Amino acid sequence: MKKLCVFIICMFFCLTSLYAANQTNANTIKGDLKCFYTRLDKENIFILDTDKFKCTNGVCVSSDFNKIGILNTNEYERVGGSTSYLVNRLPFVTLGNNGYDVVTSNEIRQGESEGGLRPVLVLEEGLYVIGSGTKRDPWILVASANGVNFIPYINNTRVDNIPNSTDKYLFVKYECTKNVETNYVGPVYGDTLSNLGAKAYSKNATCNLYYKDGYKVTFKYPDGSSNYINIGPSKKGSASKLEVNGYTWENASVSCNNGVTANIEDTKISVDNVTKDSICTVNLTMLPTVTMTASNGRVGAPVSKTLPHLGDSLTFTVTANSYYQTSGATVSCTNGSTISLSGNTVTVSNITKNDTCRVNMAPQTYNVTLSVVNGSGNTTKGIKYGSTGTFTVSAYSDYTTSGARVSCNGGASGSISGNTVTIRNVNKAQTCTVTMTLAKPIGEYWIANTDGYIREYTSSGTLVKTTNGSSLYLQYGAYYYIEAYGGQGDGYGRYSGGAGGRATGYATFSAGTTLYLYAGSQGGGGRGAAYGGASSRVVYGSTNILIAAGGGGASSDSYGGDGGNGYGSGGRDVGDGAGSSGSNGSGGGSSWDSSQYVSETCYDYSCPYGTLRGTRCTGSTYSISGGCSCYVDGGRSYDIDCSTNDCEYGYSKDYWPNGNCPSGSTWAHPGYRSYSGRCYWDGDFQADRDPYDCGGYQSYSGYPGSGGSNSYSSSYISGYSNSSGYNTGNGYIKITLQS
Repeated sequence: MKKLCVFIICMFFCLTSLYAANQTNANTIKGDLKCFYTRLDKENIFILDTDKFKCTNGVCVSSDFNKIGILNTNEYERVGGSTSYLVNRLPFVTLGNNGYDVVTSNEIRQGESEGGLRPVLVLEEGLYVIGSGTKRDPWILVASANGVNFIPYINNTRVDNIPNSTDKYLFVKYECTKNVETNYVGPVYGDTLSNLGAKAYSKNATCNLYYKDGYKVTFKYPDGSSNYINIGPSKKGSASKLEVNGYTWENASVSCNNGVTANIEDTKISVDNVTKDSICTVNLTMLPTVTMTASNGRVGAPVSKTLPHLGDSLTFTVTANSYYQTSGATVSCTNGSTISLSGNTVTVSNITKNDTCRVNMAPQTYNVTLSVVNGSGNTTKGIKYGSTGTFTVSAYSDYTTSGARVSCNGGASGSISGNTVTIRNVNKAQTCTVTMTLAKPIGEYWIANTDGYIREYTSSGTLVKTTNGSSLYLQYGAYYYIEAYGGQGDGYGRYSGGAGGRATGYATFSAGTTLYLYAGSQGGGGRGAAYGGASSRVVYGSTNILIAAGGGGASSDSYGGDGGNGYGSGGRDVGDGAGSSGSNGSGGGSSWDSSQYVSETCYDYSCPYGTLRGTRCTGSTYSISGGCSCYVDGGRSYDIDCSTNDCEYGYSKDYWPNGNCPSGSTWAHPGYRSYSGRCYWDGDFQADRDPYDCGGYQSYSGYPGSGGSNSYSSSYISGYSNSSGYNTGNGYIKITLQS
């Protein structure tokens, strides 16, 4: 845009004829002026908008002529000198008989008559008059050399420069002040301003030029972003190409509506034929996307990324799970991209298409130290998490790997097969210990007898060791066969006690297990005329895992019941110490000579006073020590009022008339009691009694003792077998190492 100031010289001519006189005079002034003003084509440009008054003798009316000033005598009297209202409107023109005159306020004469009226033409600033006002020499108004001031506005906001026709603004309108003449209504721009033909007829001529944004062309991109340009009257323009992440301009295209044409160039999109607001859609090619995965690890978000520009690389952050590490991890992509791993950062390059890449985390390696007890093979080896490690070991002589125990102090598990130790589930550094076992003496056995000893024998029956007590320490982890035999019940007379029961089964125990063996003796069970046999028990912890029942004791006419006969009792519930039901499988003794206590109530009798005769008291006497009491009604005492010597059934001698004693009583002779003058009861009464148990033992006919029941714990014993009436004499227990 540019500023343009146009200087215009304007001239004015009165185009109609004035009066025939060559010069305007007093008689023709009004007519001449009327012709001048009414035929003035551009009177609104040159003449100020004023309205003078026509005043005569102090009475003023509207002037006959619009927009002129006719000064009458009264006005002269008011406008003369330096106080004239025209002082600030200089110069001004007056008309007289000799034509026009440019006068100042100090030339105005006061007091002239009405016949000397001088018309005054007040002109716009910047104009001056030439000519005499006659037909031959008319007035000519000449403008000074001032130009038109053009003020541009864009979207109603004033700006400094006028837009050119190649700019992006559209012309709206122009507005000029009345002292400007134009001859063009079309679009006006800085480079076409001369087309307006603006002419100024006075100073301070102004034209406002109004513009607005051009037609809006919006470019829409596939990621939702957009930009736009405004197009002016040239109908063409260009917009910069946007770089859109994830898309490339290769093979891109643009399509526009409203007939707009578009062309993609190196750095811009050019459009043409823009006649209204339009939309252009930019079609770009999407760049490849890479998705990252991790086995035994995690990928930091986002796990999928789109290449910002062709040729760029993508990076991802990965983290290994517990027990895994990035060191030693393997990486791969399925569609040919190049992948590398450094620390926790994965870089993918040479990406030409969508791709899926994977990081396989490497398991951590932990040192496992193997310690061998009673053998060789101590070593340290690294084992990866999730993998197994193997070691080779050997047992010393007298020891074997068979049944050896493997334990780890860090949570790993181990096993041994032959000379190979396998360690699994390693998740930290730790030590694993292999403890070799003694070579098992297959067939070796132990017998617990009722004498309180446990004897160890070889498989051939040679006594190896005798141990006092009931505990058996198993130094071999093995499979054992257990036999228990209950004690026989005692006999009575010609009848023998019941034979003890037999119970057998198999059990597996770890090396270091302790068993308690209790062999049942003959007659060691329930007590009676003949004692029952005691049971034989094998105890692990607090559990009776195997019991062989004792036999029952005999009676005077019957044999004792066989041990293990299933009755489940240790003899009849009679007699002192008879076996209770199921008591360790014991047999109870026979009870034919046992006695039972029978309760009976007896009484002791006594007399509080007098003499006991069977269950009666006689000779009861009244005996007090200074008190007042009467013994009546069986020796019971009743308190009396001593002041009146009143007794319920009798009185003292002193009270009775003539000294007579009451009926049924006799006078107490002096010396009979410590007090004389009293009466005593002459008769008997029921003695007092105290109850007590006077029962005793009574004998009952005999019954033989029943054998107890064999039993076992299924939690420990397998292959259980039992029989009743199997063993005579003392019971015993035998344990044999099977395998």
